[in-house]
Amino acid sequence: MAAKQIRNRVTEDRLWDLNGEIWTRDSGTWMSAPRVQKALATGSEGVMYGRHRPPEWLTNAQALDAWSRITDAFEVPGQSASDTPEGSSSWAAQEWRLNGKILVGFYEFH
Repeated sequence: MAAKQIRNRVTEDRLWDLNGEIWTRDSGTWMSAPRVQKALATGSEGVMYGRHRPPEWLTNAQALDAWSRITDAFEVPGQSASDTPEGSSSWAAQEWRLNGKILVGFYEFH
């Protein structure tokens, strides 16, 4: 019996996409707003996820749209905080890599 392939899952330093490919990142690192903007401007795609949110895969156009909607709630953990109202989500970004490609991971905090 063949082993079941992992898909659409995120751990601390690995992310399995819908094809079962494994993206990696440096654990504990977060992207700055300028780094997010640069990655999206150069065509990177995105994924939105969080502790209670399954991964939602985004084309570059969808990632740019998502970024425009969450910019005011964006923070860099340990460096800056967003001005989100109590009970609202804030967002941070993580840089995932696979074969020289960058995927912008928008992480939702509740």
